[in-house]
Amino acid sequence: MSDMRSKKTGTYDHSTATWRLRGEGIQVSIRQLSKRYGVEIPKSERASAQYWRRYLQDVADSHQIALKSLSPLPDRIASIEYMITRLQAENRSEGDLMRFKGMLTEAINVPAHSIDYADIPVLHPDVEYAAKILGLDSDELGIGLLNSLIPLPPTKPKVKDGIKHEAEMYIKRHLAKGHHGHYQVRQAVGLFTEQTGDISVQEVNVHHWRKYHSAVTKHATWGKRTQVNQVRTVITFLKRIESDHNVSYGFIRNPDYRILCPEGQKVQYTIDQVKLALKYATGSVRFALLIGLNTGAYWGDIRTLKPEMIQDNRLVRSRQKLAYKQSQITGSWLLWKCTLESLVFDSTKRKLESAYSVFAKQHNLPPHKALRKTTAQLIQDHVGESEARLFRGEGGGDTHNKNYIKPFTELAVQKLDNALQVVAKLYGLDL
Repeated sequence: MSDMRSKKTGTYDHSTATWRLRGEGIQVSIRQLSKRYGVEIPKSERASAQYWRRYLQDVADSHQIALKSLSPLPDRIASIEYMITRLQAENRSEGDLMRFKGMLTEAINVPAHSIDYADIPVLHPDVEYAAKILGLDSDELGIGLLNSLIPLPPTKPKVKDGIKHEAEMYIKRHLAKGHHGHYQVRQAVGLFTEQTGDISVQEVNVHHWRKYHSAVTKHATWGKRTQVNQVRTVITFLKRIESDHNVSYGFIRNPDYRILCPEGQKVQYTIDQVKLALKYATGSVRFALLIGLNTGAYWGDIRTLKPEMIQDNRLVRSRQKLAYKQSQITGSWLLWKCTLESLVFDSTKRKLESAYSVFAKQHNLPPHKALRKTTAQLIQDHVGESEARLFRGEGGGDTHNKNYIKPFTELAVQKLDNALQVVAKLYGLDL
C-alpha cells in the first residue's frame, strides 16, 4: 500500500485497486470511480489520483450541502456566500476573505435547535463601522440599506465570439454528430481555453499555444500518443475557427511544435498462447476470446452485438468505432463452430472485460485487443493483404478503394471465408 505523502489525501491499495481515507470511513475502487465519472481509469495510483481527489471534493461538497440544509440560518449562509463572491470580484485582502469564510463555516455548523444566532444578512466590510455607530448592525432592513450604498464591482462583459463560446459550440457539434470520444475532445479543448481565458478569437496567439503545448507535453500521465491526440484535437478546433471567423493561426502549422507520433504497438498472441487460452477459457471469457479471434471484435463491438447480426452462421455488421460515419462498411465474417456455440448476447461489457483481464493475467497472456492483431497477422502471412484488410472490416483510404472498389463483394467474402478457415486450422480448431 502506498501513500501520497500528504495528510488527509488517502492511500492506494494496489492489491484491490482501491483508494481509502482512514479515519473518515471513505473508500472507493477504481471500477466505481470509472462508473461515476464515465471514463475508463487505469488501475494505477498515478493515473487514478486525480479522480480520487475529485471524489474527495465531491464528498466534501455533499457533506457541506447536507449541513447547510440542517442549519437554522439559511438566509445568513446565502448572504455570506454572496459577500465572499463579491469581495473576490473586488480583489479584497485575503484577511477579509478568510474572516468571511470563517463566518460561513460557523453558520453552517450551527445546531438546528440553536437560538443563539439570528438569521440576518452580513454587512459589507466598508459599512461595518457605520452600522455599529448607528446601531444597525443587528437590523436586517438597516443592513440591506447600508450594503446597497457600496457600488457593485464592475462586471466583465462576456466576450462576443470568444474562444470559450467557440469551444462550447465545437463540443456540441461533436456530440450532435454522434462522434465517440467526446470526453477526450472536451478535455483537450478545455485545457486550451484554460491557457487563453475568455478572450476573443482574434486575441488567441502563439503564447497561448506555447502554454498549451507545454501543459500537454509535461502532463504527468499522458504518453506520447495521448499527447499527439490532444494537440491534433485542438488544431482541428482552431482550424474550424479560422474558417468561421476569417482569422489565421499560423503557429499551429509550425513544425517546431510537432509531437512525433509513436508507431502503433504490435502486441500479438503466439499460436501457442492462443491454444493455451482456448484450453482454459470457459463461459463468457471463452466467448470474448473466440469472437476476438474469429471477427477481430473489440469491447465496443462485443457490447453492441445483437442476435439479428448473426445470419447464416456468419456475423454481418459494421464496426462499432465507425458507426458515426455516414457511409459504413458492413463486414461479413464466417463464424467457426466453436464461436457459434459460445455466443453470448446479454453480457455486461465492464464485467466481461474485467473477467477477461483477470484470465489473461492468470495465464500471462496479452490483452484482449491483441487477438484482432494476431489473426490479422496470420491472414497477412498465410493468405494475403487484401484478406487481412477484409478481416479488419476496413476499406482502403486511397482513391482506388474509395471510389472504385466495394470491399465485401460475394467473391471477397469467399476469400475471407477461406482465410478464416486457414487461421482456424493454425489455431487447431474444428470447422
